Amino acid sequence: MAIYLNGVGNEDSQTLAEKKVIKEQVATYSQKIRGHLKADDSAKLYFFSTEEEAITHLFGYLVVDYIHQTGKNQILTTAIEDCATLMGIDRYTEIGVGMREIPVGSNGSIDFEVLKNEVGPRTACLSLSWTAGVTGAVQPINQIASFCREHNILLHVRGSEALCHLLFSLQEVPIDFFTFDSYRVSGKRGVGCLVVKEQTEFYPLIRHVYQKETLPPQMDPNSLREFCSFLDQQGEEKEQALFELTSIRREFETKIAQSPLNPTIHFAKNDRLPHISIVSFPHIHSELLQYHLFSEQIYVTRGGGDRQRLDEVLVQMGVDYSLALTALAFIFTPQTTSEQIDKLIQTIEEHATLCLV
Repeated sequence: MAIYLNGVGNEDSQTLAEKKVIKEQVATYSQKIRGHLKADDSAKLYFFSTEEEAITHLFGYLVVDYIHQTGKNQILTTAIEDCATLMGIDRYTEIGVGMREIPVGSNGSIDFEVLKNEVGPRTACLSLSWTAGVTGAVQPINQIASFCREHNILLHVRGSEALCHLLFSLQEVPIDFFTFDSYRVSGKRGVGCLVVKEQTEFYPLIRHVYQKETLPPQMDPNSLREFCSFLDQQGEEKEQALFELTSIRREFETKIAQSPLNPTIHFAKNDRLPHISIVSFPHIHSELLQYHLFSEQIYVTRGGGDRQRLDEVLVQMGVDYSLALTALAFIFTPQTTSEQIDKLIQTIEEHATLCLV
């Protein structure tokens, strides 16, 4: 066996050269991501395979380092978060970490009156999603961030849908931890990221593996390259695409409101993602209607999972249970046409009589 010293030797030299190239590429891609987030150049980026993995390391840091050192052992979240957040916090409750789920109002945003009452000297962090993926509701992040800064609370924001469907600048919002997942942004798996403000401390659970702007061994460098290419392409068209999505949704909601089915359009006057419309059809079984639409190759959703079923989230937002059970979420793309909207509404009306409850 040949032993090479000081990196001298073809095999070892090639490995070192490859590592250097990858390191340079990751630095370039990191700067691109900062640009798309409009984050400070000093913002620290940590890469993982998924956002869920990033959140696991974040909560691990909060418990092992921050909570242990400060004695502030309460983490707040909202009542409509998904399992990655809720289970990530809950696993530490057995060792003294307190978790409180703050209710949301009828517009889907956090109830500030309850939040003010829950915050105390032991509150360490507020963790929540910028937007609700199943309903499209948008949290008033600027107001929330100011509140957290005023009360010396760390703020973690999940921002995949915001990165894809909102215009914002992280430089203007004092968010301590911002996480996202490539799958929720571009539809391709492989990249999870935690963005940390320069002044905010963070230490991964395995420090020598997960370092700033370094890819962990299980992560494919091509995934990061493809994700940045998607962000570049989207960035050139994003503002126009969001305008088109808003117009498409408005056309759909204007037309569906005239239906004899007497539908209820939720959150029409609230801040929400531009590509989602939540509509209830009174006395119509939504799951059965979803099945009939699927048979016509029209895809709508009722959410899913333990905490992200549409009817359950709507109830948390104060919607009557019987009305929530009849709700469907309609997702649009910039390619959706007026003809497709007309066909969708026609198909709904044709099948509605088969779905009465």
